[in-house]
Amino acid sequence: MKVRIGAAALAAVFILTGCASAAPAAPTEPPIATDASSPDNTAACESFWDATVELAQALTGDANAVEATGGLEAKFDGAYLDATGEVAKRIERTMDNFPPEGLHMLMIDSSQFMEDMESVVRACRADGVPLEAASSVVE
Repeated sequence: MKVRIGAAALAAVFILTGCASAAPAAPTEPPIATDASSPDNTAACESFWDATVELAQALTGDANAVEATGGLEAKFDGAYLDATGEVAKRIERTMDNFPPEGLHMLMIDSSQFMEDMESVVRACRADGVPLEAASSVVE
C-alpha cells in the first residue's frame, strides 16, 4: 500500500509541475538565455518530456514497475543525444542522477528527479520550447 501512495504522490507532482503558480521553495537555476543562432532543441525537449510522461505512467500504472520502466533510460538518452547547449547539460545531469538500481526506484524517492526535470523544463522554455503538456501524464 505504501508503494501505491508513493506512486500516487509522484503522479500528483508530475501533474502539478507545469501548473504551479508559486516558485519552488528550493533555490533554482534561472533559465539561460540563448542566442538566436543556437541549434533548435525542440525535438530533444519534446523527447525528454515524452519520456518523462511515459515514466510517470509506468510508475503509477498497474504493470510491474521494473518491467514498465525498462527501456526508458534509452529514451532519455535519445533526448540527450538530440540536445545542445544548456538543455543537453541538464538532461545529462538528470541521467547522471538516475538511481543506479533502475528507474523503478523513483517510486520510493523521486525528489532529485523532480528537481532535475524542472531544470530541463526551464532550459527548454528558455530556448523557446513550451512544455505545457503536464495534463498528458494522466491520459
